Amino acid sequence: VVANEQVEKLRSQVAEEEGKSAKFKSAMEEKRAQNAKLAAALEAAHKRAEQLQDQLEAEQVKARELESQLAQAATRERALQKDVEEAKKAAVAPQQSFAPPGRASTNGEAAGDDSKALSPPPPRKPMTYKEQREQAQRQLEDTMSAPSGFRGKQLTAEEADIIERKGTEAAGAGEYNSFAPQRGYFACRKCGRPIYSCEAKFKSGCGWPAFDKCYTNSIATRKEDDGTDRVEITCAGCGGHLGHIFEESNTHDKRRSDQRHCANSLALQYIKDEPPAGTGGETTLDLNASAAPSVAPRAPPEEQRGPPPPALPAVAPQS
Repeated sequence: VVANEQVEKLRSQVAEEEGKSAKFKSAMEEKRAQNAKLAAALEAAHKRAEQLQDQLEAEQVKARELESQLAQAATRERALQKDVEEAKKAAVAPQQSFAPPGRASTNGEAAGDDSKALSPPPPRKPMTYKEQREQAQRQLEDTMSAPSGFRGKQLTAEEADIIERKGTEAAGAGEYNSFAPQRGYFACRKCGRPIYSCEAKFKSGCGWPAFDKCYTNSIATRKEDDGTDRVEITCAGCGGHLGHIFEESNTHDKRRSDQRHCANSLALQYIKDEPPAGTGGETTLDLNASAAPSVAPRAPPEEQRGPPPPALPAVAPQS
């Protein structure tokens, strides 16, 4: 009897220990599950931190590029201000030129007109504000213009990223964004083909140079295949990417057309002269006829280029 009682007691203790062991195992499983969740959350946090670090580095690169562009713009502005100040000084400074003295008479007396000849001429009339503005505008155009007979150039890495790889400048950063010339035209920076007249440029406030018309047979169009329904504009001479075109009714004061060519400054080159002989008139584009992507003709090397062609067959139907 005593032995049976001890056996029962031992069995009860074993059952109790097994229950405790089961509870401990359950608690350990819960801890492992919690640790797995914490590890997953920590891994996700690490990945997010890496993404944020990459974004921060990209923004820092953009900030440095903008600082460089702002410094270049400030340098050009200071040079322009200096030119304007020099022009003002030259306009108001009297000319210190004197006529030669009259020939003395035989009795030692000077000729009667000597006193008048020795008097300096009256100072020139100071330039009006309008004349100063016009002079400053022409000086700016001279500074921004490429040499006469421009036929394209060897692209820098930044220019090639825009023209050959369809890059986009930062809004407001282009050198032609607020530039409003009163003469000349804009050509493709890669091949030199005339694209826009100075009259076509207008202030749209979009952050990029805007034009309402282009020269005939200067631009090819294609609808983007990225789902945005945007229409890309490319140079009809070399196929270089220029930007995009949009239909916007009555959105600017000029209202020469309802089209806004949104172009990159680095894809264009300003020339202060008249466009080459044979350049067609200005026109709008038929956006409904924009075709799927096609291969545009490539420009020959710079040393093999001749004068710009007067006109090529239309790449896309135009109105």
